[in-house]
Amino acid sequence: MFVLYFCVYVASNASTTFEASDSPAKHLIMVAAAVLSIVMRPVRSLRSALLFAPLAIIYLLGDLPGYALMAIAFSAALPILGAGMRSIFAQRRIQIIGFLALVALMPTLVSWATLGVDSLVTTYYGRPRLLLGYWHPKEAAASLAVPFLLYLIMQRRKLPGIALALLPAFLMLVGSRNVALALYLAIGVCFYPRLTRYAIVILLLGAVAFVLTASDSYDVFDELLSLRFSVWSEALGDLMQLNSTDLIGGDRLSIDSYYVEILLSAGITGLLLFAGWAIFFYVRCVRPFTDSRWRVAMFAAILFFAAFDSGIVSTGNVFHVVAWTLVTMPLATGTNGWRHRRRRTPGRGQHDPLRSRNPHETSVDLVRRRGT
Repeated sequence: MFVLYFCVYVASNASTTFEASDSPAKHLIMVAAAVLSIVMRPVRSLRSALLFAPLAIIYLLGDLPGYALMAIAFSAALPILGAGMRSIFAQRRIQIIGFLALVALMPTLVSWATLGVDSLVTTYYGRPRLLLGYWHPKEAAASLAVPFLLYLIMQRRKLPGIALALLPAFLMLVGSRNVALALYLAIGVCFYPRLTRYAIVILLLGAVAFVLTASDSYDVFDELLSLRFSVWSEALGDLMQLNSTDLIGGDRLSIDSYYVEILLSAGITGLLLFAGWAIFFYVRCVRPFTDSRWRVAMFAAILFFAAFDSGIVSTGNVFHVVAWTLVTMPLATGTNGWRHRRRRTPGRGQHDPLRSRNPHETSVDLVRRRGT
């Protein structure tokens, strides 16, 4: 089901005319996955739907029932998708990841063969971007990032630094900075958590210092964010008018920030509800697991990505599908954060009661001494 979704997603976003497909196929596949998950794993699907219910409530507060139904379908499909992805990792099916990489490159090959090399680069979106046969840089970057991310997780070890930096840097050339930075953040949180924390603090302090000292700081950050500052400030400055418009018609999705959209559609109540839910989800459903390294990394990437993109559980966004499937993969095995807590192991300077104080004592001597 996951491979089918990925293939349809790539096919629907392959275009050299900069026109997005209006086919609902990728959304219907997620609905089919939700139905299949409910039939095969009813308890786990219900648990997942309840877990993501606050997101549906936020959409209802913003008078967006269609998006609320999408959030429910998205969450109900996660157990069956998690089971499939878990089998890929458990059985180390590298050929499936290679197939996904080939599928992601198909639009590039088709565009190259029909329109030539010049068709792969365009300034249609304001600056030179490597679209690679896709209609939008975000779709191209997300499609290429998925196989790399799955391969990185399957390795279960650190890759050379040049390999870790290669694809995210390439995604920068594609032109989707939010996908590239989200992938960098996930890699940093997973493999270099302390260095990542220091880097984030330094960047934040540098940004604050730049804002306080530079007179054109607003224009610089607005340019770096592809004029998102202008869109956000205009939307927030006319809050009453936006609240009175029909957001279901699509105006909401042009803001490119899930958090700004919550504030506009559901107000402070919706924003506080999301903040509380995110903290609860991290504390009870992400952090408690013994193998939570990649789950923590992907959860951080999701929160970052949502700051510069519309929605957070979209059935039409492959990054959302893959990231949330990785985060909630324990739902596929029937475990959850309430029952399976992390087992604490003695660290440096702590006494292990299962070890002898005598370093020369063998395990047989230890058993005899304890009489067990």
